[in-house]
Amino acid sequence: MMGELLRTMLRTCGCHVIGSATNGEDAVRAYHRHRPDMVFLDIKMPGKDGLEALREIIGNDPGAFAVIITAESTLGHVKTAHALGAQAFLVKPVSASKLEAIVERFRQLTAERSLAPTSRR
Repeated sequence: MMGELLRTMLRTCGCHVIGSATNGEDAVRAYHRHRPDMVFLDIKMPGKDGLEALREIIGNDPGAFAVIITAESTLGHVKTAHALGAQAFLVKPVSASKLEAIVERFRQLTAERSLAPTSRR
């Protein structure tokens, strides 16, 4: 249910959703297959959790724009997510305004990268 709501909210922000996954292993595979501009990972996923998936994704693509989502926001989770390379941290229920702010941050970062001599894409 949260996944569908997030997809709808992202589409409302003008984003094209190219994939989704129900567990951490699938999330990592889908990331490597599709190479999306942004990836959203829930901390609690079956098998490999979102932080483990984040570690693997960032390990293979340090420029990935990853957002961690969770219903349980602890300072430890936030610190770990940022230390692993997450660009943002969202607490459920995700508000449209916070999601829009993250999408806007991504767009600004992308614009800055495209002006830099060496860009990721």
